[in-house]
Formats: sequence, C-alpha cells, structure tokens
Amino acid sequence: MTSLDGPISKCTTPHITFLLIISSSLFLMSCGGTHAYMISGGSEYPRFPGKFAEFLGDGEKEVLTTYHFVVSKAAENHFIKRTFFPETNQMTDIEHFADSSLLVKIGMHLSFYDDGNPMSEINYVNNRKDGLAVYYHPFSGQTISTGQYGSGNRNGIWREYSGDGMLLAKYEYAAGMREGPFKEWTPEGELIKKGHYKGGLRQVEFSLPDTAITTIEMPVLKECAHLIDLDERSQCSDRAFLRYVYQRISYPRTAREYGIEGNALVKFVITPDGRLDDINCLRCLSMDIKAEILSIVDKLPEWSPGKRKGIPVSVSFRMPIRFELN
Repeated sequence: MTSLDGPISKCTTPHITFLLIISSSLFLMSCGGTHAYMISGGSEYPRFPGKFAEFLGDGEKEVLTTYHFVVSKAAENHFIKRTFFPETNQMTDIEHFADSSLLVKIGMHLSFYDDGNPMSEINYVNNRKDGLAVYYHPFSGQTISTGQYGSGNRNGIWREYSGDGMLLAKYEYAAGMREGPFKEWTPEGELIKKGHYKGGLRQVEFSLPDTAITTIEMPVLKECAHLIDLDERSQCSDRAFLRYVYQRISYPRTAREYGIEGNALVKFVITPDGRLDDINCLRCLSMDIKAEILSIVDKLPEWSPGKRKGIPVSVSFRMPIRFELN
C-alpha cells in the first residue's frame, strides 16, 4: 500500500499528510488485515445478502454485499460497486469496474455527500480520469469546479465558482499543470488578476491594488498567534492542529470489524471571537466514524480569528481525513 507521501511497509501509527492552503488531511491506518474484494475469493468481512437489493438496476446480479456496499454484475459484464452510509442506507458512491478485481475503474463515478446532495461526477477510462468532471458545493448544490481530464490529468479550461455560482477563476491546463492565460475574480464579479502561466511560472499582467482586494488573514491556533510572519504563523498552526488531531483520533472498532474505509470530510467555522461553530460532517462513512471525528473537532484548542482589513470575521474550514485499513 502507498500513502500520499510514499510506501508504508508495515502497520504503524496514523500517518498525516497536508492538502493545500487552509485544508489539511489526516491519513489514518489500522492493522485490520489485507482485503482485496475479489468476487471469486470472497471477503473476510461479514456479508449481508440482499441488504441493498432495492438499489440494483434491471439486469444486475448481486454478487457481494457487505455492511456498507454492494457489488453487482451488470448485463454488459462489467461490475458496479455502490457504497452507502450504512446506518441510513444513503448512497455515497457509484463506481463501475472492468472486472471482478474492482481495481480498474471505467465509466462515470458519482459521489454524494452524506445527506444525498451530489459531490462529484468524474469519468474514468482504464482507471484514469478522462473527460468532463464536475464538483459540487455541499449545501447549495452549485458547481464549484468543472473541466476536462485527459489520461488522469487536468487539461484545457477549468472554471472555479463560489457556493452561490459566481465565477471566481478560469485557468488553462496542459498535462495537469496550469499553462496559458488565467483570470481571477472577487465573489462580486470584479476582476482581481489576469495573466499567463508559462513553464509552471505565474506571470501577472493585471492586478488590483492590494488595498482594493478583499483579502482574509486566516485563523490560527492561539499558540501560534504571537508569530509576526504570516507564513510562519500559518505553518505553525497547521502543525499544531494536525498534531492535536493525530494524538487523539482512533479508528472506531465497528468500522474496523466491517471493513469501512474511505475519505471523510468535516467542515467547521471559526467565528470572529475564535470559537468553533457550525461543525458539520459532510461525508463521514459511518455513524461511529462520524462520532469520532465530531468529538475531536468539538474539543479543538482555542483559535485566534481570521481578519479582513483588520476586522475579525468568520472563516470556514474543511478537513479531509482518510480512513484506510492496511
């Protein structure tokens, strides 16, 4: 098995990786035994025949059902895996595979938030993202990012939107790298910057004066608020934040027993007075994983609030956490 940072040769303590800017990702492993869900070889986890039969389409044959997913064989001789939030039977993923190894994705992969709202639509060809992809806002349902993949990489024009559908950025990609003209706007539609990417370098041709741009100084944990340099302060807060989560979170027993794994996503807001508010598990895999995540987030240390032009404001965070059985 390979993590985002490289190979893991044996079961160890949870491994942490970072995502971009304010997001962080915690990679949590558990020594639950290896499990490739080969249809011919079966599964080491308990089976629940018929649990999700109502979700199968015409001509599909149920071949494997566990506590949280069902695999069926379609009339076209490919395999479909539907994954659910098991306690509510809310479908969270629909994936198509070329054969019973469930290793080669093909066709459209649909993902949903735990409340059933669409999360993403991504097409696959021979296990690589290929064709149109759309990502959705968890509450408004608006498109927040869309563009084309080619052989697993972003290609052509990609557009980024706010939660209420306002265009925020337009970039061009070549082989997964930004290349060519770009434009960026405020949520009110005012052009902030435009220019070109060339050879991986960003060349700005127009930019609003800094005083005219509504920039936000991001919240940080209070233990790092004394640092003057903004980058150093942010890095200190990221490290402290992940250290706090890393030392407290565990892989719930029921999730291990039933083989539940995947990417969870929790959202929370840091208010103008530094409090946590609006904690929401957008995609949390199962009730015990959800409870574990919410209990950790609810007890996070004190924060120094974000600021806009020196005035404290509310800032929303989203934290992805990957649960994976080794």
